[in-house]
Amino acid sequence: MIVKHGKSIEITDQLSPKAATAIAQWIGGYTVIYNQKTLASRAECQSWIEAGKPVEHRPKVDASAAQFQAEMPFLKDIPAQIRRNAGAKWFESNQAALKGLRSRPTVRPKHKKRNCYVTNELFDVQELDNDRCLVQLKANSGKRHRGQYLTGVVMPFPAKDAGKALYLSRKGRRF
Repeated sequence: MIVKHGKSIEITDQLSPKAATAIAQWIGGYTVIYNQKTLASRAECQSWIEAGKPVEHRPKVDASAAQFQAEMPFLKDIPAQIRRNAGAKWFESNQAALKGLRSRPTVRPKHKKRNCYVTNELFDVQELDNDRCLVQLKANSGKRHRGQYLTGVVMPFPAKDAGKALYLSRKGRRF
C-alpha cells in the first residue's frame, strides 16, 4: 500500500463567493453528520451500559447517515457523496477506537478548524503542464449536473499526484 502525504494549499483567493458558500455548506454538513453519529453512538452505548446487557448484545454501529435527513432537511442540499463520506469516516474512526488504535470519535467544535473528505466523484483533474494541474470541483455528481463546476483551482503539482480523494478544510473564512 502506498501512502501519500498531503499538501496543504491555501485556495481562498481562487474561490468565488458562490463556491466558498457551497464548500462551507459541504464542510458544515459533513461536521453535522459526524457529530450526530458521535452523539447517537454515545447515547446507545450509555443505555447499553445502564441496562447491564452482555458484551454480545453491544449496540451495532454502521456508516449510514440517511436517518439524519428527516430531522435535518438542510442535509439534502449537500451531495450524497459528502454525506456518505462523513458516515464512512466516522465508522472508520469508531472501528479504530474499538481496536485501541486511537481515541473514540468526539464532537467537533464549531469554532475550530473543520474539514470534509471529498472523493473523485466530485472533482476532475486536468493537467496544465508538468508542474501544475487544475482541480475542478463539481456542484453535484448527478447526470443533471454533469459539466457544472463550482470552481477550478490551480494546484502546484502534476496531475498524476492529485490522487483519488482530497480534504477541504476551513478555519473561519479561509479554505
